[in-house]
This record gives sequence, C-alpha cells and structure tokens, in this order.
Amino acid sequence: MSTNSLAMDAQKCRRMQDIRPKCGGKTLHYAHEDVDRLLVQTFNEILKVEESAVRVSTKDFISANEIHTMEAIGTNAHKSMSEVAAALRITVSTLTTSINRLVLKGMVVRSRSEEDRRVVCLSLTDKARIIVRAHQRFHREMVKAAVDGLSDQEIEILKHTLGNIRQFFADRL
Repeated sequence: MSTNSLAMDAQKCRRMQDIRPKCGGKTLHYAHEDVDRLLVQTFNEILKVEESAVRVSTKDFISANEIHTMEAIGTNAHKSMSEVAAALRITVSTLTTSINRLVLKGMVVRSRSEEDRRVVCLSLTDKARIIVRAHQRFHREMVKAAVDGLSDQEIEILKHTLGNIRQFFADRL
C-alpha cells in the first residue's frame, strides 16, 4: 500500500469520526447508557418515594400499584370493576387480586349495582381518599420540580421526549 493510500484511509477515518452521532460531546452509545441509567433510576426512585409518602399518612403498607388502583377508582364516584381495569389496562381478574388486598386494608368498598346486580362497583373509603389526595399532591410537586427553570421550548421538548417514552411502553402492552 502506498503512502498516499494510507494517508487517504487515515483521512477517511477522521471524517467518519467527525460524522459519528454525538450528544453533548459524547458518542451516541455513551449518551444511550446515560439515558438508560437515568430512566431506570428515575422510575425506581419515583416508586420508592410514592410508597414512602403514603407510609407517612397510614400505618398500612400501600404499594405504588395499589395507589394507582385507588387513583383509577377516583375520589368522587363509584366505578365498575371493568371501568377500573380498562383505565389501568389490566384484566378484571388481575384487578380482583389488588381489590381484595385494598378491601382488607380498609381502602376500598365493593357493592353491587342497583341496576344490574352482576356489576361490581368500587368506591374509596375516606382513608383512601386522603391517600389519593396526598399522591396527587406529590405528582404536582414532582412536575413543578421537573419544569422549574425550563423555558417554554424546553418544556415542549420534555413533553415530546416523555411522550416518546410513554409510547414505547404503550406499544408493548
């Protein structure tokens, strides 16, 4: 191989390095690792904080899934098992297991519909309503912390990015 062809190969390699995807001065591979780590840590920390925030307001351990189940039932209405299962994107049989635990913990009341006795309706106890309100307050604080100091454009980018993440998971349900 001639010196000229070696020089051309070296020049080609340098050009390839220049067009490698970069993110904040890092190659895309390292950026992906950072994003992966941040997503996993954030998800795990949100669940832990949600559960510990509830532990402050009740002596019962309430899991993040149970909190979200109570939130899907809602604080003001009676909802059927089917409505709650659809909102959570789970089966009625899966919901039944969670509802059984919540009934035992004094968080949910089951009743039969007056119009159709086959339909099981769910409502929250006062104790559960307090927990749901505390959980909603936690979410408002979390969102405020996430967007504080961001420009309108940065908020739009954040919303777009979070939408992409949500869609990734929704496509796999």
